[in-house]
Amino acid sequence: MSDHSTTSGVAALSICEALLLALNDAKALPENEIMGGLKDVATAHENAGGSEIEIENQKAVAALTNGIITVLSQSFHLAEEGSFVDTPMLRGQQIA
Repeated sequence: MSDHSTTSGVAALSICEALLLALNDAKALPENEIMGGLKDVATAHENAGGSEIEIENQKAVAALTNGIITVLSQSFHLAEEGSFVDTPMLRGQQIA
């Protein structure tokens, strides 16, 4: 994968993370719905078939999705406490 593709992917994941946090902050989408949707995505990719390369790629997507689940879960709990968020994307910003 090229550096441009990697950078684009990281940017896309950061944007998605921010949008999911914003939807939760705005009370437009509750935490359980966000987490449930992400868990469905991870499970679908973990169970995907295909060639060895395709399965490897699907497992990588599942691992990234599970990483997002971990980060968002920590962010939601920190926000409940009024603490500062310490994720790569939102490092040091307080969530109101």
